Amino acid sequence: SAGGLFIATHHLRRIGDRITLKFQLPGNDKAVEVETEVRWIRENSALTRADGATGMGVRFINLSPEAAAAINSFLSNRDSLYYDDE
Repeated sequence: SAGGLFIATHHLRRIGDRITLKFQLPGNDKAVEVETEVRWIRENSALTRADGATGMGVRFINLSPEAAAAINSFLSNRDSLYYDDE
């Protein structure tokens, strides 16, 4: 289910911050706008040596059924977009 998403970014926010994401899904000419809340932060620096990209995990809030369906189909068709095969 569309419970959360990892956003790779160096512009980190604080946990609990609300971010409105707006993105367009393939085969859908209408942009989807969703409200999210930052749940965790991953900072990949020389000190922490965290695995993977710097970014933050967000969870969706007040997701409409339409948006949830669009996101689910997007994620299921786009596995390679989020994971490196190497």
